Amino acid sequence: MDALRPFLSEHWSNYTRENGFRQPQAIEYSYPGWNPVFGGAEVTVESIQANVLEQAAAALVNCYYGLECIRNPYFAAALATAVNSWMAAEWLDREPRLLASIAVPIGDVEHAVAEIRRVATSDRRFAQVYLPARAWDPYGNRRYWPIWEAAVEHNLTVGIHFGGVTGNPPTPVGPLAGYFDEYCSAGQLFQAHIVSMVCEGVFDRFPTLRVVLSESGVTWLPTLFWKIDTEWKSARREIPWVRRPPSEYIREHVRVTAQPLDIPPESGQELRDVLDQLGGIDMLMFSSDYPHRHAVDLEPLHAQLTPEERQRFDHDNAAEVFRIEQRLAQDHAASRPS
Repeated sequence: MDALRPFLSEHWSNYTRENGFRQPQAIEYSYPGWNPVFGGAEVTVESIQANVLEQAAAALVNCYYGLECIRNPYFAAALATAVNSWMAAEWLDREPRLLASIAVPIGDVEHAVAEIRRVATSDRRFAQVYLPARAWDPYGNRRYWPIWEAAVEHNLTVGIHFGGVTGNPPTPVGPLAGYFDEYCSAGQLFQAHIVSMVCEGVFDRFPTLRVVLSESGVTWLPTLFWKIDTEWKSARREIPWVRRPPSEYIREHVRVTAQPLDIPPESGQELRDVLDQLGGIDMLMFSSDYPHRHAVDLEPLHAQLTPEERQRFDHDNAAEVFRIEQRLAQDHAASRPS
């Protein structure tokens, strides 16, 4: 709160002092920790410059702040504005190669849309709307459609990231025992959101919407392609607005990050089989998962790719989905939020 308080109004600054608010409960959890190879626990602009940007032309940073667990919608909206203003001032202004995601109070769609429009109209260095995988409802639900409309209006990607605390269990049969159980079952959350978005007609309504799945895993997607297309052939009267095989929508609108890579990278044929089932390398994007220790070495994957595939994986796919070159080419000084 000491970092965010300068970006809060006097009312909300006093509010946090008087009630002793420290941070959302959602970010007070036990985590396997940071990767010492990446410079220890403290993440700073300097550590990103040294450990990420030494090897990259640009980086997109995500700040998860657990806004979905704040039940007061006005306080959640104020915190979202503070987080995004802090990100612009303390990170983006200090390093022109950084882009960021917009934190939104997903529990209140009206405030979420207002924050997206506030940030996007004043600062194009924000390339994505950040959403937690654990949500109040599947993201195809019509309550969320104004968010997709705002993202499309401002040419933003929608990023669904592992995590989130809404009170809903992370599986259809209830809560799990611990972090390991939930992490290994995370694919269920992402699959539910993507099926919901396809079957509720989100991609028909918003044909330019781009969705990125972060820390979702990869290998569940080919199975989903087969299942959803097969059932669509016999049950499509349930969703007559879905006019093409569902897998086509997913391949066209969805990209996935390579961390965690749940393909055995040392097994060339298995890797090639999964890439072929995905439709090629176009759906898969490099990610560092900096600074988490469970990031895997991607060099074995690189060794299995052709030069053209490696170029798409390392650079082109992310550059296209986040419109990186266009965003970095602008005058950063002119884009600072008021």
